[in-house]
Amino acid sequence: MSGSEELLRLLRETKVHELSKKKTKVIALDEGCTVLLALKTLALHRVLAAPVVTQAGSKDKREITYFVDIKDILMNFLKSVEEAFGTAISQSMLQRMRFIEECGSPFAATRLRDLKIRGGDGGFWHCKHAEKASILELVSCAFLSPSSCLIPTGKGISSELDHIHRVALFGEDGFALTSIITQSDIIKFLLDNIGECGPIATATVEELGWVGRKVITVAPEVPALDALKIMADSKISAVGIERDGCLIGNFSMTDMRSLTAANFCSLALPVGEFLAKKHRTEYSGYAGANPDGAPKEPPEETPGKDPRRNSIPGADVGQKLILCEPTWTFKQVLEVLVKNRIHRVYVVQSVHTGGPPVGVVTMSDVLKAVAKRCKY
Repeated sequence: MSGSEELLRLLRETKVHELSKKKTKVIALDEGCTVLLALKTLALHRVLAAPVVTQAGSKDKREITYFVDIKDILMNFLKSVEEAFGTAISQSMLQRMRFIEECGSPFAATRLRDLKIRGGDGGFWHCKHAEKASILELVSCAFLSPSSCLIPTGKGISSELDHIHRVALFGEDGFALTSIITQSDIIKFLLDNIGECGPIATATVEELGWVGRKVITVAPEVPALDALKIMADSKISAVGIERDGCLIGNFSMTDMRSLTAANFCSLALPVGEFLAKKHRTEYSGYAGANPDGAPKEPPEETPGKDPRRNSIPGADVGQKLILCEPTWTFKQVLEVLVKNRIHRVYVVQSVHTGGPPVGVVTMSDVLKAVAKRCKY
């Protein structure tokens, strides 16, 4: 596409190691650690994933094996619940809580090496390669082509993924991890250098093809565990929360980052209530179910409560829901992603009134648009 020479030059001339210089210490998990410890570690460091290492026949020699993320852990937990109680477990919230609690303790004690599902959302590059490779190569041959991104032992990562969210760099010894570069790092790099990105900077959300695509949503009454199953079946990391044709929230793997084995049972809550509880507020719509399965009456209005709360997108569940419009530019989308440290932004006709989602832009979508412009 004409006019993209500036963007192509920027991505070809900037080497990957320039991004890695700004990265902090890498957090890794031992393959022998439990799910309980893994969740605590991820929550402590506020990350969604970490590389897993294992001892290779010797205490002095260790190998990097794969990445494990929150999604992997939750998909394994979902599988353990289904194996124990079937796919159609009771619709009573209290019974669901008991079932989940019963599965929670033994699952929390499971070693990472024994998890049956390993998504492999992460690749590995040698630091020497990162010194020579361009950011364009990182985007096109790693983030958007994970089958070509190998771990030190030569094993390919999951072939089922059409993109990954992170790449770890390792040193000369084949073990020492020097840094992890994420899609977020690329988004920030693009924004920092937006003046060198050429025409794509002013291309609109609609022009980039991000409007009109199906957006998967669930009602706020759907149990959080069921919302996770929908995400697993659809191979996505988030679903929108929609009520009466309006987007009122976003349920994503990031919301699971603070989940611990002790509160697995909260996944039995309606997803709207789950999010409100996470954000330390009260869901203003459906607030759970009685033991007999009947919906509770809506809570009475609290004196002094801001009557405008329900008109603010995301306020129903205590979120600051970040939205964009079809006329917004590529630059504006990058700005809201970086400023709010989010992985996706929903597209609606008006950011002030919300309404039904007409599209969603993820960081992967941004990278795909960039790669397409560069004709790599």
